[in-house]
Amino acid sequence: MTKHRLIPALIVALLLVLLAAPAGPVAAQDTPGAFIPAPCMFEGIELGPTTLDGAALGFECGYVVVPLRHAEPDGATIRLPVAVRRATAGAPDPLLLAQGGPGGDAFKVFSILVQPTGDLSTSRDIVIFNQRGTPYAEPELTCPETDAALADILAADSEEGERLYNEAMAACYDRLLAEGIDLSAFNSLENAADVPLIARALGYDEYNFYGVSYGTLLGLHLMRNHPEGLRSVILDSVVPPDVNFLSEIAASEDRVFGEVFAACAADPACAAAYPNLEARFYALVAQYDQLPVDMTLTDPETGQSYDTYLDGRGLRSVLYQLLYVPRMAAVLPSVIANIEAGDLRYLEAMWPLLVFDQLVAEGMYNSVICAEDADIDVAAVPLDGVRPEIAATAVDSLQSILDGCARWQVEPLPPSVDDPVVSDIPTLSLIHI
Repeated sequence: MTKHRLIPALIVALLLVLLAAPAGPVAAQDTPGAFIPAPCMFEGIELGPTTLDGAALGFECGYVVVPLRHAEPDGATIRLPVAVRRATAGAPDPLLLAQGGPGGDAFKVFSILVQPTGDLSTSRDIVIFNQRGTPYAEPELTCPETDAALADILAADSEEGERLYNEAMAACYDRLLAEGIDLSAFNSLENAADVPLIARALGYDEYNFYGVSYGTLLGLHLMRNHPEGLRSVILDSVVPPDVNFLSEIAASEDRVFGEVFAACAADPACAAAYPNLEARFYALVAQYDQLPVDMTLTDPETGQSYDTYLDGRGLRSVLYQLLYVPRMAAVLPSVIANIEAGDLRYLEAMWPLLVFDQLVAEGMYNSVICAEDADIDVAAVPLDGVRPEIAATAVDSLQSILDGCARWQVEPLPPSVDDPVVSDIPTLSLIHI
């Protein structure tokens, strides 16, 4: 049976309507602050062979139109994807959720974490939005060029891999520029200015804001520059504006590993099972620098396998990134011992979660970082007290990032963005231990 068959009279009526309608998009749709309903653009929770999309999870979806540059409200516009789950009891008291990155996909994370039957969902409207330039936004600053180069990047040592990645990102920059995208408009200040417009487009005079990681920096810019209607703020894993995170990468890695090793040494059971863990770890790093290993990583979504080269610098990097995973610190001693014994199954299972992660729009990441944090002197980066194994590669790694920003040319933000934020808006800061 043919579905959705139109009778001739209805076809004629539709043609008359179309002929009478003005050509091009409806003007209201291009007006900043307009909300355009649309089918939910993201996949939600996978339950066996079935995937519950946004609508099945109870969300109403669409796009909010915002100015490309807020100083030019009558100029070009872009569209940001949003999803709203309405409160089932009480006043809406909306909560807007912002992901990190920068460039992260909020739908992939929050649509799963915010359960439809939870207290949070029943008592207030939940609004998930993707920031400008991120997945599903229009335009979307993703870089398929890095995916095309992935096989070569994985097969190379750390230094060569960084060079190949920067080449792929340069090609992405050239393509986005050729498409006419104003990459300098994709920064934290424009990003923060979008948030109150999203709230008003959805009919909210007041709203609450939750940001995680880079989303906290977005929240701080929001508190300073756009406090109107902002009822309260939750900053989860705070990124202070007055700290340049690029210059702190080496110190952060040193501190995180140091905390894990110290915790194990202070715990009698851990110390007995994994004695001298810190020395063993850095000996393992040195061993991999001398004798790198070849591995095979498999993309869990496509099933495609990649030949992968792992040296000591790469081993450090992978384990450091995996410490973002909850409770990873508790299993790291066992992972190190297994790697010592030649058992790489944990890395083979977990590393693909990083390598094949599709949650971040790399073009948006570069535009934000290069505008806000690339104004540093590599020679002045503090490395006192940092483990020599980490300090030895810190300058080259940081210089590689800055070289990438030199090719990814965007307008720098004013120095005032680095000023501490002073605000009387009720704020909850969360630190994960």
